[in-house]
Amino acid sequence: MACRVAIFPGGGRPKQTDYASVKEAFCEWLAAPKEARDPRDPRTLTDFTGVHGVHRATLHEWKVSNEVQERVRARIDAYLHSNFGTAAYALVDTAEAGSMEAVKTYFRYFIGVRDGESLDRAFERHARADRERKRKRSGSF
Repeated sequence: MACRVAIFPGGGRPKQTDYASVKEAFCEWLAAPKEARDPRDPRTLTDFTGVHGVHRATLHEWKVSNEVQERVRARIDAYLHSNFGTAAYALVDTAEAGSMEAVKTYFRYFIGVRDGESLDRAFERHARADRERKRKRSGSF
């Protein structure tokens, strides 16, 4: 991994910085739920700016880059995939407790209800798709 020298504005002393490792740590921080982040507020990222020698402007450039966004999405997808059962049960429990947001999320994710679509229409769409799949398997037209 290549090391670069980061020179801070305001006369800060140069430090050796392993940008690849810092970027990886930053991706991990971005992928974490806001409640689990330390620090929670991105404006106080002294861990990255002070300790690692990466300027705040660099963090912003990374955050909006496609590369970092893809890395963050991949981390979140991997986390959700490995915890799918827990998340699904929690969603059902929350929906059963009366959360309309959880009910909507459940139907959007598991049933495929589209925004603004009624449940009746979504069920009919799924029934049509099921009939179509069965017809194709049976070979009838």
